[in-house]
Amino acid sequence: MKWAEEEHSLEESQIKEATETFYDFTDGSHKSTFPELTLYVALSKEKELINDAVQIDVHPKGHYTSLLRGIDNEIDGLLMLNHEYFPLQVYNGMQLISDTVGNGRQKKVKQAIDVSTDENPPSNPVLISHLAAENVRDVMRSYNGTVIDTQKLIACKETNPDLADAARFLNVRDCVEIIPRLQIRDGLSLDGKRFDELVFNVPHAIIPRKMAPAATQLPDWYRRIVRGALHLLYVNTFYRRADNRTKREASILVQEAFHHLLRSDHGMNVDRFIDTGWNEFRQRYRNIKYAEQRQDSIEQQAREYVLTLRNHNVLTQNGDTIYARASDHPHSSLSFPSGY
Repeated sequence: MKWAEEEHSLEESQIKEATETFYDFTDGSHKSTFPELTLYVALSKEKELINDAVQIDVHPKGHYTSLLRGIDNEIDGLLMLNHEYFPLQVYNGMQLISDTVGNGRQKKVKQAIDVSTDENPPSNPVLISHLAAENVRDVMRSYNGTVIDTQKLIACKETNPDLADAARFLNVRDCVEIIPRLQIRDGLSLDGKRFDELVFNVPHAIIPRKMAPAATQLPDWYRRIVRGALHLLYVNTFYRRADNRTKREASILVQEAFHHLLRSDHGMNVDRFIDTGWNEFRQRYRNIKYAEQRQDSIEQQAREYVLTLRNHNVLTQNGDTIYARASDHPHSSLSFPSGY
């Protein structure tokens, strides 16, 4: 009996220790900033890979009062794309993020939408989490925003030496990606804390061209999701920049089709891409009976958008088949991964 009590006490102690280790990772101020660094590095590399004709710039976390017309709350990063602002908010907590439960999670959603105003250029918030609830997606869409589901929590190996064992013990190891400190130019090695220090004290040391080479140290699956998100955000700007009805309607068609393309493992024939977009457009567009009278012109404009995306290195093409360049869809299906 005493042996059983000791065994039970040992198991309780192991559970407590593993749980504390895990919460220290998700709640630690500098440890939770490491995914802000990985996002900045990934976007810095994508800035180099997308065509120079695309207006794009990336800024690390910090205050952007002058850029965002007086909005003074801190955001975790800022993407400037096709003459629009995309404030970035990163949440690295374990729970499925919701806009109604949990102070930390609710705060992240509020911070994301608080920077979305009617300023010119427009600001469209982006919330990055390992998995976001559907109600959060609805809230973000109502502010012309979106979410990026990274599908895993991101952790720095050196600042979380016991995390792998703790996550394995708690049966959530498949939900965490643990990577070493990122090596950037000038011999700098960055974790979340060092990144924070440079952001505010030596910002010229972490400009995008110095950060971009470190992207090769990131997991390929992570880069594909970030790349897919960037490409989707770019496609979405077409609607807001359209100067006539046909372009606006064609941009909706392309948006709908692009979602399908991002989820396709084998690409899509151009004609099928247009047909898919048109079928989705017909189901969702309020004034479809008027649009149907101009279907040919709408589809022709959509083909021109496809050509633009190919020229800008968002799409690649092999014969009649187009692909979203090395990209995955940034919205998870909300199916539960192993370990839940």
